[in-house]
Amino acid sequence: MPVTAAKTLRAFQLDAAARTMLRPDPAVKYTPKTLYDKLMKLDVPTTAGTYVTVKITKYLNTATTPNKDSNGGPGFATLTEHLRKVARSRGNTWSLPLHVNSPALDLGSFQCSVFSPFKTTTAAFLSPLAPAQTTSSPSYFPLSTPQPGEADTLDVDNWELWRFFCGKASPPEIRRALFLAQAAGVVAPTEEALQSYCNEQAGMDCSGFASVSYGYETTHHQGYSATQFRTRGIERATIEEIRAGDAIVWLQENHIALVDQVGAGADSTKITCKVAESTAGLLIPSGPGVQYSEYVFECDDTLKQRRYQCHRPKAGGGYYQPIPASRITVRGNP
Repeated sequence: MPVTAAKTLRAFQLDAAARTMLRPDPAVKYTPKTLYDKLMKLDVPTTAGTYVTVKITKYLNTATTPNKDSNGGPGFATLTEHLRKVARSRGNTWSLPLHVNSPALDLGSFQCSVFSPFKTTTAAFLSPLAPAQTTSSPSYFPLSTPQPGEADTLDVDNWELWRFFCGKASPPEIRRALFLAQAAGVVAPTEEALQSYCNEQAGMDCSGFASVSYGYETTHHQGYSATQFRTRGIERATIEEIRAGDAIVWLQENHIALVDQVGAGADSTKITCKVAESTAGLLIPSGPGVQYSEYVFECDDTLKQRRYQCHRPKAGGGYYQPIPASRITVRGNP
């Protein structure tokens, strides 16, 4: 069915709490558990003035996840294409006017002109489309008056959007990407639609989880890869040295997990560790993706230079075969 222009266009409904949630927060750092909890229950403001809760649980790897690649896949391309119709592109940054009567809520696929309701003298943002595109799908939105102290635009750069589609985004970045997706008409402002969109497009990979927890995604764009963590920080030589916040890094596979808590083991040769990670492995019954489980580290004096082996849990109970010191390292302050 063709989309028709709405008679009355609505403005974004954003209260103070929503504006705070949509601000970037480059200084934030998470413990592994607080990041896990945020991803399990992430509050997101909608363009309709409501709040919904979504889960970011999927394991996302750009090399193996269908419809994904190192550029973010078709989802990234689709969002940026539609953003041209509602936001202004300034270099690498998208500026979405927050005080506009946006047709995004009524003209889902932008198949009609929206010039007719407005006078040509109305203040407006005009998107940077080529002339041919502008003729068929203009972006011409009148501005409403901002309230005192409120920002006029939501500014999001392409690095943030890239991280959302590549499993590297922090909770604030996920919120901002989801709000832009709503404003662009790519997804409806409902919990069901946003959760479905997250399931299809978002997720987290192992190094993304680690980089967000350590705060590296904001200082090094996507953060570090799992293999780069192999030599970062201080190597823990014994189980007594392992601390909360340490990184468990695989030496022969491309994986990293984070220690959240350290507790006593069954005897003096063992310790237990609560561990958060995103993995394709099945460690808890909910399946692959962002998981929180309990590892066991055990003394192993067969290799004196790094005296422990790691027991990784199975979803159905028990543990996989021990991971020897030749295949794993624990790094402090990475």
